Amino acid sequence: MKHQPKSLFESGEFVLNSGTITDWRINAEFLVSSDIKVCARLLASILPPYDAVEGVPSGGLQLADELREFIVPGAKRLVIADDVWTTGGSWNKIRDDREAFGAIIFNRGGMLPDNIKVLWQLAPKLTKAQI
Repeated sequence: MKHQPKSLFESGEFVLNSGTITDWRINAEFLVSSDIKVCARLLASILPPYDAVEGVPSGGLQLADELREFIVPGAKRLVIADDVWTTGGSWNKIRDDREAFGAIIFNRGGMLPDNIKVLWQLAPKLTKAQI
């Protein structure tokens, strides 16, 4: 039986993909398909045209699937999707030194490079103190 998240924002002790231990997390597993569809539409509106999409396992895979609806053939640009950005480690591993834009739902990790587009950004003061 798959773990059912309690809520989008959870308190407790968690180990993030980055290896960081935190007392809260953004649990994007709580988002349902219709939420991901809306996020994809919003992200597509702020991304440059693209013709290829990949997702960071496992949080970015469904978002990547939804972003494919907005592909512009011939755009010659890769987008890598993920649900939550903390340090960018998972995203950069998938990028593997290729030129790419990022499509991220939540950023809890502070300032992002210009090629990363995010829908929701944690207040900078919180990112420094409570990543």
